[in-house]
Amino acid sequence: GEAITEIMGPDKFSVYAFGDNGFEIVSSHGWQDEDPFESRIMEDQPMYHEMVGKKRILTSINEFDAKLLNNQGILAGPLIDPQTDEIFGMVKIEQLDLKSLSLRNIEIFSILCQSAGIAYRRDSFLIVFSNIKKLFVNHLQQSLMLASS
Repeated sequence: GEAITEIMGPDKFSVYAFGDNGFEIVSSHGWQDEDPFESRIMEDQPMYHEMVGKKRILTSINEFDAKLLNNQGILAGPLIDPQTDEIFGMVKIEQLDLKSLSLRNIEIFSILCQSAGIAYRRDSFLIVFSNIKKLFVNHLQQSLMLASS
């Protein structure tokens, strides 16, 4: 979220996790109670199908994409694990100064989504490695206790 705020400066954006129930909101920035933004994007919605099926950036400056976004944002991009090509989430920008919505910033948004995928893969590896290390240390400690008794 920090990279999106610092680089793109959106007034409102959200991050979603992908699971069995579609995309579910993990965090939102700048949302107000009266905002119409959905906290869940279900598989019966066109935006879901485009994210999961085509794995591409949607932008409201494209008429077709604007219909898919359905007033839920001006930019949306899938978060993809680069090693497995599996989607694990989505970032959506709901409000951004329209002067900032340029082809260059759409490309920057795409790079931010790709970077998040790389960070996710790295963090997942580190978590798995950390858990393996804990198991190994616990097993080693138990073996030493058994050997000393």
